[in-house]
Amino acid sequence: MSIQHGLSAGSRVFSNENQQEFDNLIAEYRRTLTPSNILEKFLVEEMAHATWRLARFRRLETGLIDEMAGAGDVDTVLTARLIENTAGPLKTLQRLAAAAERSYYRALKQLQALRKPEEPPPAEEPKSRNEPKVVPTHTNGKPKIRTVSPGLSPAHSLPNDC
Repeated sequence: MSIQHGLSAGSRVFSNENQQEFDNLIAEYRRTLTPSNILEKFLVEEMAHATWRLARFRRLETGLIDEMAGAGDVDTVLTARLIENTAGPLKTLQRLAAAAERSYYRALKQLQALRKPEEPPPAEEPKSRNEPKVVPTHTNGKPKIRTVSPGLSPAHSLPNDC
């Protein structure tokens, strides 16, 4: 297996990046989200790692675009490159950034689901098997009571005065 770019490697902090900034980022996520068990700690760290990778990819994307443009107008050069379909490295960076973003939101969703309190199922009304249901209706401003037989809608029932 060959390494083509190393951007998806397991290394958290590259030699040109600041380890202390990375450690501070994880600490801030832990302070903000206060994980209470090992699963929450894992998800919070996944979010911090995804944030770090996204920042890296954005930094690299900017450098790559500047390099592709050289001294020319960035929009003009990028448009020409896209038309020529020679923007392979840019596509790779964008794909990796999208994967990191999905990782972040997946971890956030799992953390939120883990923290969501269990809601009790809604209480059901006891069902009576053959007892008629009383449905009030109004005619000329005067209430009338209709008895609804089980299995029939109020439209199919008869008024009590019939």
